[in-house]
Parts: sequence; C-alpha cells; structure tokens
Amino acid sequence: PARAGLNMEVDALRKLMLENHQRYLPVVDGETLCGVISFHDVAKAVLEEQSFENKMLKGYIRDWPIEESN
Repeated sequence: PARAGLNMEVDALRKLMLENHQRYLPVVDGETLCGVISFHDVAKAVLEEQSFENKMLKGYIRDWPIEESN
C-alpha cells in the first residue's frame, strides 16, 4: 500500500489516494508511523484552501483601482 510523507502537499496526497484507491494512508517519517490521514481529511483541506483563495481573490478584485475615462 502507498504511504504519505510528513511534508506532502494536499494535491499530492489526493492524487496518491485516488491512484491507489485508498481511503486511508499511513503517514510515515522514515520507518516510523506518525499517524493516518483519511480521504475526508484531504477533501476538507482542499475545500478550506479553495475557500481561502476565493476570499483573497474577491478582496483583490473589490480593491482593484477603477480607471476613470477622460
């Protein structure tokens, strides 16, 4: 079975889980088991990341300077 490393990005975790049809991945540091991450944990992290990014983009657009035409 596939294993996750401590510093894996969320997208890499999601891809690994989908490719290996695993709902849970052991998280290891070398040969030491540090925990287990679920597909639900990954989906929640993706949703939170997208929500944050969406808020930042909306704020950026809202504060965009308006050009006045002559």
